[in-house]
Amino acid sequence: MRNNISHRLLYVVLFISLLLVVYFTSTTAFYLPPAPTTRGVAKCIDNERHALLDFKASIDHDPEGLLSTWSTREEATSDCCEWFGVTCNNQTGHIISLDLSIGHLQGKISPSLLNLSHLSYLDLSVNHFTGTIPKFIGSLTQLRYLSLNENDFTGTIPKFIGSLTQLSCTVENLDWLSRMAKLEELRMNDVFMGKADNWVNSSSSSSIFDLDLGNNNLNSSLYNWLFPLTSNKLETLDLNGNNQFTGSLSSDIQNFSSLNYLDLYNNRLNGTISEKVWQLPKLGTLYISSNSLQGGVSKNIRNSKIWDIDVSNNSLQEVDSEVYMSKVTMIDMSSNNIYGTIPNISSTVVWLDLSKNRLYGGLSFLCGHVVNPYLSFLDLSNNSLTGKIPDCLWHFKELQILNLGYNKLFGKIPTSVQLLKNLQELYLNNNNFSGQLPLSLSSCTKLILIDLGANGFSGSVPFWIGEKLSLLYAFSLTSNNFSGTIPSQICQLPYLRLLDLSKNKLYGTIPACIGLCGLPVSKYCPGDKELQIPPILGENNGDDDKENIWFYIGGAIGFAIGFWTVCIVLLVYNPGRRAFFHFMNTLESWIYVKVMVFISKLQRVTGR
Repeated sequence: MRNNISHRLLYVVLFISLLLVVYFTSTTAFYLPPAPTTRGVAKCIDNERHALLDFKASIDHDPEGLLSTWSTREEATSDCCEWFGVTCNNQTGHIISLDLSIGHLQGKISPSLLNLSHLSYLDLSVNHFTGTIPKFIGSLTQLRYLSLNENDFTGTIPKFIGSLTQLSCTVENLDWLSRMAKLEELRMNDVFMGKADNWVNSSSSSSIFDLDLGNNNLNSSLYNWLFPLTSNKLETLDLNGNNQFTGSLSSDIQNFSSLNYLDLYNNRLNGTISEKVWQLPKLGTLYISSNSLQGGVSKNIRNSKIWDIDVSNNSLQEVDSEVYMSKVTMIDMSSNNIYGTIPNISSTVVWLDLSKNRLYGGLSFLCGHVVNPYLSFLDLSNNSLTGKIPDCLWHFKELQILNLGYNKLFGKIPTSVQLLKNLQELYLNNNNFSGQLPLSLSSCTKLILIDLGANGFSGSVPFWIGEKLSLLYAFSLTSNNFSGTIPSQICQLPYLRLLDLSKNKLYGTIPACIGLCGLPVSKYCPGDKELQIPPILGENNGDDDKENIWFYIGGAIGFAIGFWTVCIVLLVYNPGRRAFFHFMNTLESWIYVKVMVFISKLQRVTGR
């Protein structure tokens, strides 16, 4: 009997184990990723293949046999992506490059190339194509590279070239310049010339007066590159942007006595600025920003004709006081290491940017004896200026932008600010200003941006902000001591996009027009009723935690009671115990039968 029971239990265990194996095997197989498939590289598109064959048909002579692999058969194995000079996109099969350079092909360029709409590279140089440059090339809008040099084309360069907006221009040889002895004007800005190293031998023209080679990746010493120019007629010299000229502005610059425009922005110039620069008799515009120049700006600028100077983003340390009283109207000396005070400025200055330096002292120069009716831009931010704003802003009635942020200024906004009728942007942030916002500021009705953050302003937010300054786009009063409520007149600002009133002592309701959404903060203000905030879904407070604890305690107690109740019933109540064991025997027999049937079927299948 025991052996039978043991065998039955063994069969039951085997059956359950087999079921588990089948289950996990099927589950694993279900979740296994599909085996990777190898996808062949896409072949060329059929109509593009025919376009190449039509191009070949227009060739009269192919001495180098470049097109010998271009099959005229219609077999599917004739993949044009494998033809000479043809490159396709591996995924789409579209032809993206066609290089038939140095093939000495003779004939005309077939318009069938228009069907290669994904073509980005086309090189047909050093061939013998005749006629005019085909207009249809202008429809190949994906072209990034186009080379047609050393062919037998006639006529003019067509206007359609301008429609190829993705083309980039590269020049590696400048020998052709040496044959232009009477060249007067050369503008090749935004042309890659990083590999052109023969400029000295090609720049022999003595008639050139306008030379623009900005943003060309030129890499050379300024002395070796520029000063071999023999032209004393040079008036405009633009070498700005993304070039790599090194060296300094030496005294040899005096050879260009006719120069009136000099732009060397964003290079690698170093050293000091030669006095000869300020003595150029006709120089009017000088842009030498974003270099590594040191020293300062000479007082000789006062005797020059320079009216626009930009020396920003260098390492200049000093500026002679005479500079500010010169005839210069545009002065940008920002982002340097200039140390000192600001003297009186000329009545002709229109733009003055001295931000991000080491200037100190007060703003008394604003009240100099000279009234400036032209100043429209004044940026003195990010310095160490101290004191109050003098009450003489009526000197600058044309002022549009005033930036005094990030200094150590204090006091109140002067009432003379009301005379700045053209003021559009006002930055007084990150100072130590105090007091209330003066009503006189409401007269500046053209204001678009006001930043008074990080100061000590107090009082209420003025209601006239919304009534008078209707053009406001950005308004910041953050980190001050404003109190009271937010005036409803804020809703009258139709262009307002940025409003920062944070870190103040404001209270009350937020005007509905601001369009905020979400729940308000739980802290209530004096005079307001305590807010009853509904609980957020998924958020637990203290009461919820207590309820959860009692829930788990109750569940544990209920399980224990139910478990021991069943056990006691089985031990004490005989009929119930017999019924329970009868059920277990029946279940055991049923499982045993199922296992034996399964084993019998398995033996028949395996032939055992």
